[in-house]
Amino acid sequence: MSAASVLSQLRSLFEKSDHLIPKLDRIYPTEEQWDNMRDLSAKLAATATTIQQRIRTLEQSRADRAWKESEGLRSHALACKGDILANGRLKQSPVFRRNIVTIFEGPKDSKFDTEDIKTRKVTTRQRCAQIRLLSPDGIISWAVAFAPSLWAGGSMATDIFKCLLDDVEPDCHPSWPLVVRDTLHTLLEDEEALQGSLEYRKLLKAYDTPSGTGLQSHKKRKRLGDHYEPCPLPLLNASNTNETFRNAFVANPAGLMKEVFLVCNAAYSMQAVIDSLRASTTTTIRDMEDLQTRLENTLISKSDGDATIARLMAENEAYLKIIQSKELHTAHQNTLILRPSPERTHASAEFLQHLELKLEMNKDWWNSEPQRMGYVVSCLKGKAHDQVRYNIKDGVVLFDDVNAIKSTLQSAFGDIDAKATAQLKIFDMKQGHRSLTTFLPEWYAVAKLTDWDSGALIAHLRRALHDNVIWRLSH
Repeated sequence: MSAASVLSQLRSLFEKSDHLIPKLDRIYPTEEQWDNMRDLSAKLAATATTIQQRIRTLEQSRADRAWKESEGLRSHALACKGDILANGRLKQSPVFRRNIVTIFEGPKDSKFDTEDIKTRKVTTRQRCAQIRLLSPDGIISWAVAFAPSLWAGGSMATDIFKCLLDDVEPDCHPSWPLVVRDTLHTLLEDEEALQGSLEYRKLLKAYDTPSGTGLQSHKKRKRLGDHYEPCPLPLLNASNTNETFRNAFVANPAGLMKEVFLVCNAAYSMQAVIDSLRASTTTTIRDMEDLQTRLENTLISKSDGDATIARLMAENEAYLKIIQSKELHTAHQNTLILRPSPERTHASAEFLQHLELKLEMNKDWWNSEPQRMGYVVSCLKGKAHDQVRYNIKDGVVLFDDVNAIKSTLQSAFGDIDAKATAQLKIFDMKQGHRSLTTFLPEWYAVAKLTDWDSGALIAHLRRALHDNVIWRLSH
């Protein structure tokens, strides 16, 4: 993941968190939701602190980190240079040609470039200018090793690019094969942009100059762990046969042994690098196997999760249909309850009670008193509606409030003195041949309205019960 992507995600997280702050003032969570929000906010704060500390640490150690992360690329560049010097051929000639053209010409602009592509091309041009500041040997070493798509803007981190730029300079002038010179001159003839480039002609002139006058390598910085020594070994280079080697040893034994020691030291260093690369390869293979296993497990978990989501969605739709059907059934029942038939005026008291419960339990249904009155009137039919029709004009209910409507209905259908009515009714109530389970609830409902004490109610109950029941209770 690129730094731009991480920066975009951090910016998105900040904006979302910032937009969330004013929303907290408009919510009314439950106790469980309060606990969850406290836990999540604490985790968010801890994560933010960790990210801040991690960024600070990475910023402080970015140079060493980039040097370690570029180890594979640096080894690749060394291997590419060794291959061309050993075999005398360009193993990837198209990459070399594209690199040379890109370094001295830069990326081509297009009218269809987006802003992101334009920004990347600007970065690429800056990197081309930095590569051109290398020595001719450094430029050739870079062109041999790294494809343009690898080091272009947006493809490689700046720290890693700088590490490679510092490391690509050879310690001494390599004896490049003839194919390199031929390719450079052919590009000059084939590419018009290179024909007008003074820097490219300077590169060719330096390349054509004999060794030691034109191709002067820039010194690269040394790092901890670098074990190389200066490259020139005049005595060993001159000792091509056993006789010349013996003569050199007789003439300058200390100097010859020093050069032999340097060669041995370089061989040991190369062996250490080889062992390190082998160990790194083994670790990489093991990590890849581990990642592959984790990926397979993730795919399996994702498949199971998708199946679970599909099943839950199907169940949710089924439950939703059931709830909707129950709501329609309940609404139909409520309509039957709240709209008494004109022929059953004795049920109006029950209707008024249900209406009051409906209005009280669903206060949030209506925003104003006229809406409440409109709902009450819509529940009335027949004779009940006739009692309030006189005070409805052009769809507007002219009563003062809902209580005024209830008072009108109460005066028309209600019981003016419910207590006296209950007291008269209880005198006439007899169990007769009805079962006790049927008679007692009916008698008890009337008894509660009489407002009599327990003694009087017990006396009336004894009078109302069947003689057999009284006899059983007494024995």
